[in-house]
Amino acid sequence: MTKTHPGKRARLLELASQTKTPTAVRFGAMKASDVDSPDFDVRKNCLWTARWSGSTILLLIIHESSDPQKVLAAPVTIEPGLQDQESVVVDASANDLGVPVTVWLGITREVPIQTLERPLGGLPPETLETASRASRSHPLPDAEHAIQQLTSTSAEQRAEMEDILDRWIEDLQPLPSETSEQVTTQGPIQGKPSITLKQVMDALHVPQRMAMNIVRGNYQLSPGEARQLALHIGSSPDALSSIAEPLPNELLLELQKPRWRLLVRSEAERLKTDEPAARLSVAREAFGLAARQSGRDEDMWRQRLRTIALGRLSGGTSEGR
Repeated sequence: MTKTHPGKRARLLELASQTKTPTAVRFGAMKASDVDSPDFDVRKNCLWTARWSGSTILLLIIHESSDPQKVLAAPVTIEPGLQDQESVVVDASANDLGVPVTVWLGITREVPIQTLERPLGGLPPETLETASRASRSHPLPDAEHAIQQLTSTSAEQRAEMEDILDRWIEDLQPLPSETSEQVTTQGPIQGKPSITLKQVMDALHVPQRMAMNIVRGNYQLSPGEARQLALHIGSSPDALSSIAEPLPNELLLELQKPRWRLLVRSEAERLKTDEPAARLSVAREAFGLAARQSGRDEDMWRQRLRTIALGRLSGGTSEGR
């Protein structure tokens, strides 16, 4: 893996601050307008800031992926002079950033959708193809020049972005429900224990309504909660985790979309934990809200998450907890 160059990211943010999109790059707090904004729909030819594991880059969405947890994307830079023979430069007049952007098509990857954070506008549908044709008709002057480029800052930039994207792909975890299915095929889990409201309330120090959701199987216990309750009643964490209905894939996939990224980050700050654990916490809350409703379609989960997000913004609390 190549050495990280923090100075490059600082330069990128410095240049971005000179354009008309500084607030997007600064990762502002969640706003009510973000919750319903169509800008947060992941679409072809849209530009995004992406951030994960301490690294931040710009991405252009190339196409949807066959894997719903990923999207085909190429990294983008805005620093002049950084490019190679496989990259394409899009003129300032043809993109919403208002500065020339370089799309590194040579390192297109199926990037985890959970890394997308802020939309930065996009490109007209035909722009990338037009720019690609222009690049092919005006290749680098000669082989010596190409070698110089590929052994200079451009090569370092490319290697750094490749490392970041490959690391993000490695970090993507399977859905918890898929992991559970794999576990159950390896052997039976002991029978579901019988628990009472009082046991749950005493062990977890939760109100009666939330305890009722746990007893009825409408709330997914976190690993810590399962251990705590198991210790209290003399059972096993695995048995307690099996009480609740598994969280639906549709809900977990919806929560990986950038529309809910700042909601997850605010939950992580509240719980003092990382994003995967915070995403699971929000998923459990949404699942509890939907427990009394029929259906499990994508629109229903979006409405439940919308209720939670607006509740956080108003300073209130969601029902069902």
